[in-house]
Amino acid sequence: MIIDPKVYENLYTLVSQLNEHKASLTEPLKTSLTELTNASKAIGTALFQQERFDEAEFYLTFPGLAGDAEAQYGMAICSGYQLGAFRYPFPRTVGWLKLAAAQDHVLALMWLGDSQSLTKAKALSTASAAQGDIQSMFNLYTLTEDFTWLTKAAETGNPRALFKLAQTYREHPGLMPNAVARTAEIEVLCQRAADSGYPLALADRLFSPASTATMVEKQRRLAQLAWTGDQDGLLEYGYALAALARDKTRPARTYGLARDLPKAYAALKFEWDRTANTRPVPGLEETLAFIAHQMNATDHDAVPAIESELASKIASAPKYYEPKVVVGYSPN
Repeated sequence: MIIDPKVYENLYTLVSQLNEHKASLTEPLKTSLTELTNASKAIGTALFQQERFDEAEFYLTFPGLAGDAEAQYGMAICSGYQLGAFRYPFPRTVGWLKLAAAQDHVLALMWLGDSQSLTKAKALSTASAAQGDIQSMFNLYTLTEDFTWLTKAAETGNPRALFKLAQTYREHPGLMPNAVARTAEIEVLCQRAADSGYPLALADRLFSPASTATMVEKQRRLAQLAWTGDQDGLLEYGYALAALARDKTRPARTYGLARDLPKAYAALKFEWDRTANTRPVPGLEETLAFIAHQMNATDHDAVPAIESELASKIASAPKYYEPKVVVGYSPN
């Protein structure tokens, strides 16, 4: 989204002043400001979780100025990607971080990285972890490097925690020196996380060189990943069902699936519809046209019902948000 800097600056000032003097506004103005803030937060959060940071920043400005700590942290993330501010403390990023940190936003405190902020982040995370909060356990593992926080998180059965523990065993085999036991534990953890529909675990079973998944399992995991709404899952599933190569320099990956053009079209069309006007997938429009040309009348008639079923599955799939965690600023 391209917003003229002068327009954005004036809008920023106006909204800041409205929030500052909200108590003295007329009731209709208060209502309008609240509705603007809530609608902007919903849109901005959705864009943010799709990693469309340029667009998200505009919408998150409104709840951020209204004092929403999560939106303020989101604004810091957006500016971080735009300015490269994950390594250098640009004032714009730090300003939003300080606003969020003032409201005890733990990830903002961790990112600020000074000793006082880190001490507070640890104390807040310890209190929340005692109440069973998984992200707080992750935070404590990051802050203390105490492996028991990961095992505690995994003991809850949380899919993110199960997969994180499996990854940690892979990266640090010394945590479980017995190679046979370690391999078996990693397998169990990855399977449990994937069975819960956790997208990163499903992708790991499909694409990781370390995956032990059979072709039959991969067929099942591919459908599961597509049904979460994961972009790579939808594309891989659609191309596999169409028996077409995503990369024209390599053979098609079909995973042994029977060719099913209506299902392939529905999966790829879903992804096209949600990205065509923002971040179109290269070659996808041409692929859809090719598949449509190959389908007969019966195939075309079957597509709407398949599209409806797919949309329903994606809408009901568990949603996982993976916050970006930064601890302090690197001098390099």
